Amino acid sequence: MRAPSRPHRHLALTTGVVLAVCAVLGAVSGATLAGASARLDAATARTVGVVSGVRGDTALLTWTPEGGAERTDPVRTAAAPPAPGTRTEVAYDPADPTAPLLPGAAVLA
Repeated sequence: MRAPSRPHRHLALTTGVVLAVCAVLGAVSGATLAGASARLDAATARTVGVVSGVRGDTALLTWTPEGGAERTDPVRTAAAPPAPGTRTEVAYDPADPTAPLLPGAAVLA
């Protein structure tokens, strides 16, 4: 039986490297999806808030969770955030209202 030629070894090595990179990317994507899904599943409460300011791709959202005090939280958006003064729906986790979501939030994209 002949030993594999140099081109065959090179092909096997490069194919192995590509498959390893694909496996790493798949694992990172799966972990990101699981984290985003958990955050979205927990955001069961709704209210209305106002965009009180904009910093780059982040909207400063002023809103009041049910039974809580008014708060202002940054929400990163996937596109240009709404203009200041815009009323918007807010989704949040009633057990932990520290990470509200608004339509166009980066986690939704």
